[in-house]
Amino acid sequence: MSAIENTYQTFFKKHAINKQSKFLIAVSGGVDSMTALAIAKEQGLNVCAAHVNYSLRAKESEKETALVQKYCNKHKINCFIIHENAENYANKHQLSIQEAAREIRYCFFDKLIFEHHFDYVVTAHQKEDNIETFFLNAIRGSGTTGLSGIPTKRKNYIRPFLLTPKKEMITYAKQNNIPYLNDSSNLDSKYDRNFIRNNITPLLEKRFPNFLAGMELTLENISTENQLLKSLINERLAPFLEHKDDVIYITPPAHLELGIWYQFLKPYGFNHSQVCSLVSKEHQTGKKFISSSYELFIDRGKWIVQKKQVYNNQLYFINENLSCNAPFNLKAVKTTIPDSFSKNNNSAYLDIDKLVFPLKIRRWEKGDFFTPIGMKNKKKISDFLIDEKIPLNQKENTWIVESDNEIIWVVKHRISEQYKITSTSKSCLILKA
Repeated sequence: MSAIENTYQTFFKKHAINKQSKFLIAVSGGVDSMTALAIAKEQGLNVCAAHVNYSLRAKESEKETALVQKYCNKHKINCFIIHENAENYANKHQLSIQEAAREIRYCFFDKLIFEHHFDYVVTAHQKEDNIETFFLNAIRGSGTTGLSGIPTKRKNYIRPFLLTPKKEMITYAKQNNIPYLNDSSNLDSKYDRNFIRNNITPLLEKRFPNFLAGMELTLENISTENQLLKSLINERLAPFLEHKDDVIYITPPAHLELGIWYQFLKPYGFNHSQVCSLVSKEHQTGKKFISSSYELFIDRGKWIVQKKQVYNNQLYFINENLSCNAPFNLKAVKTTIPDSFSKNNNSAYLDIDKLVFPLKIRRWEKGDFFTPIGMKNKKKISDFLIDEKIPLNQKENTWIVESDNEIIWVVKHRISEQYKITSTSKSCLILKA
């Protein structure tokens, strides 16, 4: 067994990864990823490949795509390929080319994980990639998380070759006749990573023969200390945190160091400037901070952290036959007047003879109003939600049901006075969310 294969198997044992899992191998056509794909296949893993053509190097990109496709066809590996224009994406989203390419491929991988139920995505980052990441993050002023380098395992993503030198990848590929292409853009030092790869690390390796081994030990030490730091921070913040349905509710104490909050919020994508602004306590209820994948609300002295929501403003309907296409679980049942009514706000009991079908389901908007049951006067939905002390993150995801353009139910909260069951009602529509 070669050293690289031994490293591969050791990685799987260390991280308790079941080899019967379903693996997606990220393949560019270069030596690292082609070697990763070949070893995974050789190890008998259940693998598929994923390749992105970024349309950056014309004929060269097409050759890489053709190579990956040909290899996968030969070895009967299912291969997912997309063509994207990274330059257009970068311009549209105001990113560098490398940032755009990264977003494109990880969105693609996440989509494949969801659609095809992959357990893991394998990327072929190796030792030099990790060292380059250390220098890039150090130059940007990173903390211990960034200086730890590339994580060997994060959620569904695993990187079995982070301790493998590039030379070993090349040697293995040549010895086993694994085809690959060299990306000519790797020689272009206008890219920061390439500048470090082509100019800085060769000098350090020449001056310090044990450079790679020393950097490996440094990264391991920083990673260990970073895990300890995270553990201490979580312990310190535990009394002020409440986790509920993938949402974090934070009650910030009067005095707590900026650095602690930054270390806690950084994994959620919030930058140092945002955390400084947040901790300054100059913001009132309603202020929102947004990172690449999370959002943080200030609401009545609490900070609420949740995944960034993509709000759906489509219209949905409950038809006269009571079929419903709502984007959440909603059942409609016609019945006689019940002897008793559930006090659970998830249920609405409505006089069906007062309703005009189809009923409309939509997200509430500014300016909406209704007459809450038990009241005589109309009330704005915005004021109603404030009075009900509904957290900001839930307000934005509040739905209403309408009949003939009148709100009959603020879903999971209150029905309208005009549509309640009375002594003259004959039939009842029960809506359960």
